[in-house]
Amino acid sequence: MKDRTLLTIAALLTLSLLTGSCFAQTANAVIDNIVKEENDNSQLQKLAHELFDGIGPRLVGTPQMEKANEWAVAKYTGWGISAKNEKWGEWRGWERGVSHIDMVYPRAKSLEGTQLAWSPGMGDKTLTAELVIIPDLADSIAFQNWLPAVKGKFVMVSMLQPTGL
Repeated sequence: MKDRTLLTIAALLTLSLLTGSCFAQTANAVIDNIVKEENDNSQLQKLAHELFDGIGPRLVGTPQMEKANEWAVAKYTGWGISAKNEKWGEWRGWERGVSHIDMVYPRAKSLEGTQLAWSPGMGDKTLTAELVIIPDLADSIAFQNWLPAVKGKFVMVSMLQPTGL
């Protein structure tokens, strides 16, 4: 039993020494240089901050997408890489506006919410309508039968779940 335990410990020690040296370096100098460049000179956090936090979401056809395209060209140009924006297709642009939702019954309260992307806008109109929640329906036929009942109402597709706090 004692010999078996010593053999197991020796095998684990040997394995850990071998795997440690395998990950420490490779036989390929190109891969080693790529790993070294990433570890020593990565700009990922800085670039992600500029793109994600500075420009924000970049939906097709939005001003933010155009701004991101211009940002990418400027970055490449600054690095000495020739780059230009090219038109690729025709896209209907849109930009999410302000959503303000107030519950008016049984008491007045401002709510958090937003319309789904590509939903038709309401313009500057103030609308008051009943709210319905999508029910659990058996199949697409039941859903089609339910649809006429929601005409002129706001449909909530998800809601804050009670937490018991």
